[in-house]
Amino acid sequence: DALELLDDASRSLALAIERQALEAARQEAAALRRSQSIQRDMLSSLSHELRTPLTAIHGYASTLCQPDLTWNPESTRRFLGSIAAESARMERLVGDLLDSTAIESGVLRLQRDWCDLPLVVGAAAHCLSGRPGPGPRIEVEPGMEPVWADHDRLEQVFVNLLENAARHGASARGTDVTVRPAAAPGWAEVEVTDHGPGIPAGLTERIFVPRVRGTTEVAGTGLGLSIARGIVEAHGGTLTVRPGGPGASFLVSLPAEPPAPAAGPAGASWNVVEEPEEIRGG
Repeated sequence: DALELLDDASRSLALAIERQALEAARQEAAALRRSQSIQRDMLSSLSHELRTPLTAIHGYASTLCQPDLTWNPESTRRFLGSIAAESARMERLVGDLLDSTAIESGVLRLQRDWCDLPLVVGAAAHCLSGRPGPGPRIEVEPGMEPVWADHDRLEQVFVNLLENAARHGASARGTDVTVRPAAAPGWAEVEVTDHGPGIPAGLTERIFVPRVRGTTEVAGTGLGLSIARGIVEAHGGTLTVRPGGPGASFLVSLPAEPPAPAAGPAGASWNVVEEPEEIRGG
């Protein structure tokens, strides 16, 4: 009886080990398929989105290199300025695609420290200071405390939100940004509100899907809001569209304290790498 019992136990154990190995193989195959799908999407986006700036750069450069033409200094400066602008655009496109790939893969590099949220928002607004139209109006409510976050990544979030407001919600009233402590202790909120036409009810979640834009008339990769939400969720926070109007209103909620290992929205799975400053890439 003892031998039969041991034999049954060994068979059950072998079956359990085999099931575990099969499950691991299935998960590995699924991860490989997802990785290949992300790589195909990224290559497709690169080939499509980079074609325009590359064509412009090649056109301006080849024009300047024509041996039978002589350009005056003003035309030369204009061509070189266009080449620099298209190069910067191409750099932003590549950066957005890399960030989107890292977010879709569940891996995002963060370098956290105590951040003054109003200063982060102010730095983001300064990045857009050279653009035409009224700049954002920033209101900081009393009681703000530092948040434990990656300064550069949060600045990227608010640059994307302010660019989205300037692009889709342009009006003479500009954009309002309110920085305040949240109703829940240990949380902070930033609300970015424009005074444009607003967001249709059916698009309030779809606008956060990668490569989906709110309007078809505006050029771009459609990654800005997706990247912003991914960065906020990697910090354990949320980025949502607030109902009401007129205009569009985005609410960023961030935990002020260092998050627990399992912090984050329900269903999100993040492998956040805390990277030392001396080895951090751009």
